[in-house]
Parts: sequence; structure tokens; C-alpha cells
Amino acid sequence: MRERTTIYLVALSASCMGLCFFVSSFLSATDPDTTHASWETSALTEHASPAEETAGHEHSSAAKSLIASLSAQELEQGFKIIADPAGDSSLIVHPNSPCWIELPQTQDAMFTEPSQLTTDFLGAESCMPCHKENYATFISTSHYRASQAASSKSILGSFAAGENRLETNHPDLSFTMTEADNGAFYQNVHLRSLTRRVRFDIVTGSGNLAQTYLFWDGDRLFQMHVSYYTQLKHWINSPGYHDGTAWYARETIPKCAECHMTYMEPIPDSRNRFQRSQVIFGVTCERCHGPGREHVEHHRKYPGDRKSRFITNPSHLSQQAMNDVCAQCHLGSAEPLQQPFSFRPGDRVQDFWKVAESEGSQQGNVHSSNQLQRLTMSKCFAGSQMTCGDCHDPHRNERGDLALFSQRCIRCHPPADCHTATGLGAPAVKNCIDCHMGMGYDDHIQMETTETIHMPLLRDHNVRVLPEATQRFMKQLNR
Repeated sequence: MRERTTIYLVALSASCMGLCFFVSSFLSATDPDTTHASWETSALTEHASPAEETAGHEHSSAAKSLIASLSAQELEQGFKIIADPAGDSSLIVHPNSPCWIELPQTQDAMFTEPSQLTTDFLGAESCMPCHKENYATFISTSHYRASQAASSKSILGSFAAGENRLETNHPDLSFTMTEADNGAFYQNVHLRSLTRRVRFDIVTGSGNLAQTYLFWDGDRLFQMHVSYYTQLKHWINSPGYHDGTAWYARETIPKCAECHMTYMEPIPDSRNRFQRSQVIFGVTCERCHGPGREHVEHHRKYPGDRKSRFITNPSHLSQQAMNDVCAQCHLGSAEPLQQPFSFRPGDRVQDFWKVAESEGSQQGNVHSSNQLQRLTMSKCFAGSQMTCGDCHDPHRNERGDLALFSQRCIRCHPPADCHTATGLGAPAVKNCIDCHMGMGYDDHIQMETTETIHMPLLRDHNVRVLPEATQRFMKQLNR
């Protein structure tokens, strides 16, 4: 079994830096009943269920928060709540356990927001009446499923008894995933005899590799501790989360939302506060074509106008501008320079994000969002007007169709120029990909289990000659 880091000494978030001193002092105390002046127990109420939220109502009352105050029985059992001095989160701890539950501290008030969308983004359904064919195929793509409202259909993990549990490497801490009578879904975290539940609100990730889940605490958005890993077909600790802890205070920042949503309205001067009525799930039509309100209104008013107005067709842009549309989410790690969701097709991506220098390094590795940076290292990219759209049809789910992608390679690279293809014939012609675009582990995404660390295997978009990959491919053919 992999050696486990002592959990209570690890700072899981920026807010934890201030908490670790209090936690380590508390856990080393010899008298569990000792009262410390630094402890703060907040009386907090559970997050409202969908049935309890009034549709179309302006949110202006005090926010409901996730954490319940400790009961008299829990206090007698030795549980304490330690408040972060910075006011960002709280820990539920027990003196005889190295585990903890970290949750957001209560929020004073919610932002008053309108009940309907006020943005110029409309969502893919507004495109469907005039673009039925593209819409029908697009809804099966990973982009469309980049985020969804949590439901029995969108959550891939099982809630069946025996399959709905995540154990950790410490017997004090475990998780169960359950469906409530009101149709809501919850992660239940168990710390010794104490249980707290957190509601699934948003699903992120298409599920091709994994899914991670978000929850609302008032108008603040946080990531849940337990994710679903498709390769294992099981629940798992979320990427970057340590096994043996329960962390529900990781903020969902606007950059996360930009690469999983069509639109989400951030509340000014906040890190993870959003207007809950201003959300369009999935990375859909308008992230590539621009906001559709003016376009839709014009063509509804003038149905006979056959020229597309007030919308951008990326294929009509320059090579750089067309690739910049994809670069919004596939450029790698980047620091935002402007307001979220302000990029429009035709803009220069460098005016909106400052890309980390490591993303352009040959020593870098694949990860889930740096495909374009890896592609620009390729000789075939440098010597051409190549765009992402030359290989990918964004309106269709083509994932894993190596023969189809190979046909697109052959348009520029005749099989006669390939020694492997001339020697092996059709099998090689149908699979340029495994020889020239190898697979690599994404070490940016590490998911811990009780025994090991899992990293997803991703396709490298740095197109080149890979002798080892070619040898593996030839061995597979000879089996």
C-alpha cells in the first residue's frame, strides 16, 4: 500500500494555511473536552432542495449554507468546528482522528439577481429550429456534455447499494452517494459517528474520462470531494484531493466555468460567486459562433433573409483567429486578462489570457487542455495553414474513430510517403494516429485511491515520428 501523507499537516487550500496550526494544536491536545477560544461553531442550515427554491424569485435574502451546527450529542462526542481566521472555511474535527471535513463558512447575503437570462447568449436550443441537422449530431459531443444539471441521467456514478460507497485509507472517514425522496442526489461524508451531506448541483466533464461535481452554497460555487472515474467505473477522490480528507471548500473560479459552460455570469469582485439564473450548460454553439440573441431575433423577424447576419462562422476567419476560438479552452494553463466570457470569435486570444511559459516547452507533457499548444510544436503545423477544424468536426462525435482521422491525415500526407504504410498496407493507412500521436499520462490530474494514484491517458497533439509508438503498433498487428 502506498505510504500516506499525514493529512492534518497538509494545507489543502490557501485558506487551510491558517487552519493547519489550529488543527495540529487541537489534535495534539490531551483533553478532548478542553475549550479553545479560537473555536467558532456556526449555526448553519442545510442547502435548499429544488422543491424548496421558488422558480422565478429574486434572490435577496440571507444565503442558506451547507453546514449544520454541531448537535449536543456531537459536542459530547468531542467534535468541534474550527473556523478559518480568514473567514473562508471551517473544519469539523475530532481529537482522536487525523481526518477532517472542510466546508465553506456561511455567507452573509446573496446577490440580488434577475429571474431570467439577461445576457445575449441563448443556448443551443435556440439554434435548433434552423440548424436541425447540426443540432441533432452536436448533442452527442463531449462539448455539449461539458456540464449539465445534476440528474439521474447526467450523473454516471452508481447510487445502488454496494456501488455507492467510497472508502478511504482511514477507517474514520468514508463517503456514500444517495438519492433523496425529493429526487435530489447527495454526497454523504461520514467522520466517525458524524455525517454531513452535500447536494449534487452541477455535473462537469463529458464522462469520457471522468466527471467532477459542483454544489451551490448560496450564490457561491464549490467543487465536491468525490468524482467519478470512468476507467474504474467507480467513485474516486477528485483530482488534487488527498485520500483520507473531505474537502468541500475548493472554489469554482470563473476560468473553470469558462471551459465547461456556454455562459455563466460572475458576480463582480468575487472569486466564486455567480448569478444562478444566468447559467447555460455545456460548451455549445455560441462559444464558437458568438452570442446568438441578435442573430436569432433578426432571422425570426426576417425569415426570408438567407444571408447569415450578426453571427460568426469560424471557417471564414484567418488560421490564427480560427485556432484562437479553440484556444479559449485548449491553450493550456493561462492567467485571465479580461472579464470572463468576454472573448468573441475573431478576437486575439493573447488579449484575454496570458499563457504559462511551460505550455510551450518541448519538455512539457500532455494534459486535458493544452492540445493546441502541443499541436503548434508539430512540423506539419509550422509548415502549413493548419487549423483545428481540419481534423475535427465540432458538430459531430468522432471520438476514437482513428480511421476517420487518418483519412484527414492522408489529404496532406500520401501513404506512399510513409515507410510503415508501404510495408503494412491497409492496416497502417487506417491508423496514422497511434504511430504519430502517442498517448501520455496527464500528471496535472492525479486522483488518489487507497492504494495508488490514477492519471488519465490522453492523446498527444504534438504530431511527429514516434519510433517506440510505431513498434508497439506493429506488435499489435502481429498478435
